[in-house]
Amino acid sequence: MKKTLLTALLILPLLACKPAAPEKVTGSGAPKPPMKNPVVVVVDLERVVKETKLSQDIQADLSAWGENMRREIQGKADLLKQKDNEFRAQAPKMSPEQRAARIHELETMQQELQQLQGQAQQELERRRNLAGQKMTEKFQPLVSQLARDNGWDVVLNKSEQFTIYSNEVMDQTDFVIQRLNAAPQEKPAATAPPAGQAPGALAPQPPGAGK
Repeated sequence: MKKTLLTALLILPLLACKPAAPEKVTGSGAPKPPMKNPVVVVVDLERVVKETKLSQDIQADLSAWGENMRREIQGKADLLKQKDNEFRAQAPKMSPEQRAARIHELETMQQELQQLQGQAQQELERRRNLAGQKMTEKFQPLVSQLARDNGWDVVLNKSEQFTIYSNEVMDQTDFVIQRLNAAPQEKPAATAPPAGQAPGALAPQPPGAGK
């Protein structure tokens, strides 16, 4: 199963900042001595993404924004289809000049729609990346602080495939979600798209302009 986009953006090595008391070593580049009985806990990042209020707000904003633009693009596609059908019905009665003009009009509409779809996809990716950065900026410092406060030496992502087994006693996901939801947070602000771009999600491909 594919991870959600935000989960993919958030998968980071989260090592706590509580080092073992260093022992004296000699020689440059000598390895650090191993820790005795390190405290290892796991956090399910997929659950964090699904259950934290910040992530839910971000996802809701993205969904609403994308749906609005999807309707706009779909409306343009429907208009193109309508004009294409009208042209097919009227083409036998048109002069060569009229047919050429109508074909040019339909081709221009299709090109504009495809350009709008490409711009919408780029803008959607940009907003998703910003959403992932916002989650990371909130999540990573919080987990590092919780690790220092609670004596965790290593924090693993429970949902990663390389975590073969973890005892439920080690699972700190609920604790992390509670603390992240309790932390002060701002509602994600709507970001205006760059000049010349329209936000949105991918719409179905428009019908081809008949000739």
